[in-house]
Amino acid sequence: MAPIGGSWSNLTLALLALLFLVLTLGFDVSMFKTVSPQPGRLRFRVRREGWLWLLLAGNLFLIGWGRGINLVVPLAYLMLLAVVLNALLAPWGLRRLAVRRRIEGPVFAAVPFTLDLEVHNPRRRALLGVRVDDRGPDHEVSDFLVRLAGGATVCRRHTRTLHRRGRYRWGPLTVANGSPFGLAEWYVHCLPPEEIIVLPRLGRLHRGRLHRFLTQDTPLEEQFRPSGRPSPTARSEVHGLRPLRSGDSPRWIHWRTSARRGELMVREFESIRGNDLLLVLVPPTHPGLLEEAVSLTATLCWEWCRQRSGRLGLAVAGAAPVLWKGGAGPDLARQMLEGLAVLEPPAAVPLPPLLAVLRSAEVPAGPVLGIGAESTPRAALAAGLRRPVAWLDVSRLDRCDFYEGPAGDAP
Repeated sequence: MAPIGGSWSNLTLALLALLFLVLTLGFDVSMFKTVSPQPGRLRFRVRREGWLWLLLAGNLFLIGWGRGINLVVPLAYLMLLAVVLNALLAPWGLRRLAVRRRIEGPVFAAVPFTLDLEVHNPRRRALLGVRVDDRGPDHEVSDFLVRLAGGATVCRRHTRTLHRRGRYRWGPLTVANGSPFGLAEWYVHCLPPEEIIVLPRLGRLHRGRLHRFLTQDTPLEEQFRPSGRPSPTARSEVHGLRPLRSGDSPRWIHWRTSARRGELMVREFESIRGNDLLLVLVPPTHPGLLEEAVSLTATLCWEWCRQRSGRLGLAVAGAAPVLWKGGAGPDLARQMLEGLAVLEPPAAVPLPPLLAVLRSAEVPAGPVLGIGAESTPRAALAAGLRRPVAWLDVSRLDRCDFYEGPAGDAP
């Protein structure tokens, strides 16, 4: 009995049929080159297992054809038929799936955050073997749903950690279905790529010790005498009593104590605890010191805004200096931390543009705290602002008792 496929024509027809199958099903060239994802477009690809399956089918066909084994060639055809059935059954209902990605709260560097992937099947029929893939440069999430019932919504929660601050590009969210055999699958990009900002790493701040540091580094009398009146946010906290001085308001006189002591005594408000603060960051050129300065500044902004009282300002020196200011609160803190997250090491840090911005803006009347790698800019800032400036050298933070840096090594 002559073997099936015992001629070169049969082999040629089989290879042409296989090539036609691959081209008809929409062979995914992204296995060999980068293809920009297009949301909503249904695409087909043969999985790695499928290619091994096709390779095995081709070997069986060649063995059966070359050695005249009649039972092997039909087996190769059946294996090829399994791939065809897989390609025909997989795409049903895949395009209509509704997928949503949700991230709870702001994302801080080196802090775990919660990522929720939600899949909804609007069809009445159930889907089998649905896989949801969410990938990025530093994260990978994959959920496999054995059965997604009709009209059902499934939410999977994951915990991930991003270790570097700055802009992070989130890849497209992909839904794929390879049922029933998993040899080939159809997939669709449900959500396009998006970009988020990973906020800087935060340390720990002892607010009372910070107040003491500001008091010791910038004396109260020198710092607040030019203002003529305390900050409106500080009127509710009285630091003590002192004799009346020129410029004091008569409303601050404590009449009972004045009558007892025989001289006019006025209330002295706790100006430093009035929750008004101006931060001035002079970015270090060294990358390691820059990370220390960014983490310290971010911690100060975040903790200062937690009480939602007083005014806070943050100025960052540079060729194009920036200034954020306003009432302390979560919105202002988020705005400041996002600006710090994308800060890059500068080539040079000129102070005149920063001083011009600070003079033209209405900055908080509280103490001024400068942050940098050395104490040289302190005198220039004090002279330019005409206000005393407390200074923090980020290269000597081990001497700072009110701040504890982030745990672990810097990213």
